[in-house]
Amino acid sequence: MKRNAADGLFAKSSILALKVYMGKTAKRIVAWGQIFFILCCICYSTYSFFIGNFEQAFLPYPILIIYYLLFLRRTRKKEHSEESNLNVC
Repeated sequence: MKRNAADGLFAKSSILALKVYMGKTAKRIVAWGQIFFILCCICYSTYSFFIGNFEQAFLPYPILIIYYLLFLRRTRKKEHSEESNLNVC
């Protein structure tokens, strides 16, 4: 069977579309995982407070602070650097 240039173009465009779709899907999965993790920490802390186990209730807060420092501040720095690069140009 003879192949032409249109077949190659279609194959490249479909692979590119699949990569873009998987990238969005992967970001959504990570985002939902982070939301689930934070909610679990808060629910565990609230449950421990109601039981009266105060040491266990304060356990998730250092984890949430480390989460904030590692993930959220890094993304804010990236957004800020991208905005400054756009303003320079």
